[in-house]
Amino acid sequence: IASDGCEVNIEQEVVVSPTSTSSLTDSVCQGDRYNLHGFNLPPQMADGTFNYTLVIPNQYGCDSIVTLTLIVKPLPNTSLGRTFNHCFADYGDAVLSVPTPNCNYQWSTGATTQGISVSTGGTYSVTATINGCTSSSEITINDVCPFNIYLPNCITPTDNDGVNDIFRLPSVKDIATFDINIFDRWGRVVFHSEDPHFEWNGN
Repeated sequence: IASDGCEVNIEQEVVVSPTSTSSLTDSVCQGDRYNLHGFNLPPQMADGTFNYTLVIPNQYGCDSIVTLTLIVKPLPNTSLGRTFNHCFADYGDAVLSVPTPNCNYQWSTGATTQGISVSTGGTYSVTATINGCTSSSEITINDVCPFNIYLPNCITPTDNDGVNDIFRLPSVKDIATFDINIFDRWGRVVFHSEDPHFEWNGN
């Protein structure tokens, strides 16, 4: 009713725009970001299943709620361990193996098996893929053998029987430099040589 006592009718059209809800399921590999469907998630460092909710305006300007179920797939474990020394001459081949089974493997040697045997030192790498997720690793093997010198503890040069008549090295393998001094009981040098092929008869 207006101030003059007259009745006034006012009509107002109200448009109710719909809201919307939706859900989706997707997957990424461990360590990857997820930047689809309006989401901007940081690298997913843990594997498992996680739920995220995003509110965005729809075409009417109303809230649209999107629920994401994100499956984070684990990376294959390709750890080959730390650099190590191995004497191939004494112990034969070294064996390398990827811990995670049932992957697609690609070794730097060209092999495609879970494990390989190597016969020389060097750096070896492997890439493994499972469920679309890929991981790589490498290892260095040093071909190092123990250096042992075996020396007789006595000689019998005076019996002339051809056994233990001289003091010498049974083997000079892998000797690069050499120096030997033999002392008497009073500490005097009685023999000196820098030749690994030396022979000393006690005089």
